[in-house]
Amino acid sequence: MCLRVASIAILVVALFLPGQSERIHTIAKAIPRPFLDKVSEDAKTEFWNVAKDKTLTVKQVREKQVEWAKKYGVKDQLENFYKEFEAHSKVVDKEVLRFLASLPRLYLAYMNIADDSRTLNDILTRRKELVGKNTKEYTVILHTLKEYMKM
Repeated sequence: MCLRVASIAILVVALFLPGQSERIHTIAKAIPRPFLDKVSEDAKTEFWNVAKDKTLTVKQVREKQVEWAKKYGVKDQLENFYKEFEAHSKVVDKEVLRFLASLPRLYLAYMNIADDSRTLNDILTRRKELVGKNTKEYTVILHTLKEYMKM
């Protein structure tokens, strides 16, 4: 079981290793884009048509969006949006990796509480205390444990 959790953590870390291309963060449509408030409805439609074009690479989409932004006088705002979003996303990446890296250690701590020298009440009390100190982590760990324990 610990091997599975460790394997998942290693896989996630591997996904964040640099490659030949420049890694970017995709931006969900729900994320506000303040520069769109400064353009007409037709301009917004044009922007989203570029964003929805699934035949383009992300790099091509961004290049077309920069051209679009020049056309509508919001190039600086668009570039600032991308810059701020990437900076925020890098912080999020570090936090997610830190969170995921903590899971194997916390999983083992949880499992090691149970041994045959303790009463069931003692085991449950200690586990509850541990879970209370690391709620987010144990939400993921206990969900994963339940999924793998299904028979």
